[in-house]
Amino acid sequence: MSDRLKRITEFPDARIVASVIDRETKKMAREIAYRVAARLAGKLRSTILNQTMNWTPLSEDWLRRKEALGWDTRILRATGAYVNSIVARRISDSRYEVAPGNTITESGVSLKQIGAWLEYGTIYPNGHVRMPARPHWRPIWRQFMVKDQEEIIKDIQSKLTPMLRNAYKPRRSGRTVKDVRK
Repeated sequence: MSDRLKRITEFPDARIVASVIDRETKKMAREIAYRVAARLAGKLRSTILNQTMNWTPLSEDWLRRKEALGWDTRILRATGAYVNSIVARRISDSRYEVAPGNTITESGVSLKQIGAWLEYGTIYPNGHVRMPARPHWRPIWRQFMVKDQEEIIKDIQSKLTPMLRNAYKPRRSGRTVKDVRK
């Protein structure tokens, strides 16, 4: 048998390798999707807690009301329920969402709805601004996609390289792919 033919026959069966790669790729995608979502949720919470954006200041009336109720006087904070509900939630096998929770507040409004109001603002029927927009999702998402993209790519590469190498190794049983074909 020629050296070239011998090398070809020593390669693992493509179907077995493809099966291993498929399984490992799905597992890797789930792990990375969660890490990316959790990182984004952390950046959002940190931005709100540390007040690192230039939002429109609270009105004097609202600030006094928050103080009287003993609430947090920082922007986008009152009881802490909104910021604490921003987490990565699994919505399918390999997809996560980063959003406030669906919890309904004492006033009968969901935290998701409150998040939309905070992000886009609200207006009275006569067109006057009731609550000014204080964007925090869109700017953080844009910043995240630019600044963290390189880190996400490195994360994928660090997982992909060993996964591909392991696909060609003998299985735990000690049998090689060649043995499995027999």
